[in-house]
Amino acid sequence: MTHSNPILRWCLLLATLVVLGSCGGTPMAEPAVVDEPPAPTPRNAAELASAIVNAKLTTLIHIDMVRDHPLAPQVAALEAWGPVFDDTGIDPLEDVERAFVAAANAKDQQAVIVVAEHHVEAERLKKAMDKLVARSAAKGAWLPDYDVPAARVEVKGRESVIIAVTPTVLVVTSEPYAKAAKRLIGTGGLPEPEGPAAIIATADQPAVTLDAPRVPPLPPTLSTARAEVTFEKGGGAVLSIEAQSTTPDQARADAVELTRTVDEATSVKVSLLRFRVFKPVAFRSDGDKVIARLKLSRAELGQLLTLAAMLTE
Repeated sequence: MTHSNPILRWCLLLATLVVLGSCGGTPMAEPAVVDEPPAPTPRNAAELASAIVNAKLTTLIHIDMVRDHPLAPQVAALEAWGPVFDDTGIDPLEDVERAFVAAANAKDQQAVIVVAEHHVEAERLKKAMDKLVARSAAKGAWLPDYDVPAARVEVKGRESVIIAVTPTVLVVTSEPYAKAAKRLIGTGGLPEPEGPAAIIATADQPAVTLDAPRVPPLPPTLSTARAEVTFEKGGGAVLSIEAQSTTPDQARADAVELTRTVDEATSVKVSLLRFRVFKPVAFRSDGDKVIARLKLSRAELGQLLTLAAMLTE
């Protein structure tokens, strides 16, 4: 019987070769086993840290994208990762690649965890931790039951525990959360940059979680907020903000309220005149979101960082 269909003939030929190859003759060589490289350790330190303190506020700082900016020292001086390394021999700008801060809210000073990814060699890190222990007086002590270098220290007047969870990742938190921070042992570190933003801050239920002295009130209809700061070579920066409202109508109302609130928080009224720290921030709605984009000069960025430092004191 002749099969005129060429596709069918190829199928029959392949099937025949498979059958012959499996029924005697020269055995087919088994494919070589190739050793696959091990999968990289997940960069999940931010997720783990957030879960430990049930974080509603987070800030991720890509320090390697900040250190060449003229105002980098002012960024490092903020209440994030910089004060941890004061007078320890570790440079918070040169020795740290990225830092992450997670907090339950703006008021609870216990429910806060800081993660710093660094490239400090083990001996210098040990000396830095020794200094932190020594200057903490009676409160300072090495903690032997962590399986990794860990110590109780005092940072900016607050009793903390510092843990070297890997050779390149350091964790600082309060004592109630220190044992839970052992979950970060072996982590692959913090997320690498996914775009040009050097600082990314998020807030869940910002009207509640950011309720603190000297922080202006925020609309309760906002469920989330995200701010990104992209530094520019000329010394300025671009600030982008996006917040989630409930409906397009509510987003328009929230945009008006945020514009007014931020204007009052960044200016001073004297008699009939209002003096501004920097240019007004105009929020607008985009569907059910509230957004703003502000291009800051070097001077305006410096003023904003000064204001941020005042709000976190």
